[in-house]
Order: sequence, then C-alpha cells, then structure tokens
Amino acid sequence: MASWSRGRVTLVGDAGYGPGPAVGGGTSLAAAGAYVLATELGDGRDIPAALARYEAALREPVGHARRIGPSVLASIVPGSRAQVWAMAQTMRLLPRLPGPVRSRLTSFGGGPAAMLNGLELPPAR
Repeated sequence: MASWSRGRVTLVGDAGYGPGPAVGGGTSLAAAGAYVLATELGDGRDIPAALARYEAALREPVGHARRIGPSVLASIVPGSRAQVWAMAQTMRLLPRLPGPVRSRLTSFGGGPAAMLNGLELPPAR
C-alpha cells in the first residue's frame, strides 16, 4: 500500500506493514508502531500530520523486515531433498558451535530485531 492511513483512520502491525512470512519481528514492529502512533497522536490536534509522521518513522524498519523475510523463509523451508539433508546436518552441528559463530550463522542479515535499529522513537509527551 502506498499509505497505511486515509483521513483519520490508520493501520498498525501486520494489517498495515505486512512484513512477510517467517520474519520473527512482526510483534516488535507492531508494538513499536503502536508506541509511535500513540505518541504522535498525543496532542490530538492535527491527526493527518500525526499519521504522516507515524508512517515516516516506520517506513525504514518495515522495509527492512520485508527485505529479510524472503531470505528467512528460504532458509527454513527446504526446496529439495539435498536441502532437507543439509538442514538436518546443520541442526546437528549448530548446537556444537561456539556462541558467536552460532549467532552469526542464524542472524539473517542482522536478525529480525535489526529492523528496529533505524527506528527513532519519539519522546513521550
């Protein structure tokens, strides 16, 4: 959607952002989005401007979630017998690897939480 808002109505969470399958950060985006929306609507005066600020604040994190979603999904849903075998071997090996290596291998482009790195939360009013 070009915009999550129309007039005085807006969407929050998966209804607006649709971050994609298997991202693992939809709840975090929804909670952050609800906070940003509530903060921007705080004074209740210019609702369309508040909704525009809300969308501007969430566009980058939502874009990041949409970019990492397909790679996460591709890595957890095997497409061939060879991938099923490789995944089984990886699952056997993964617990035996040092923590930092394990974390790096399972971070999916910075991990689902990385989508929130660019989010500037407005101060509560």
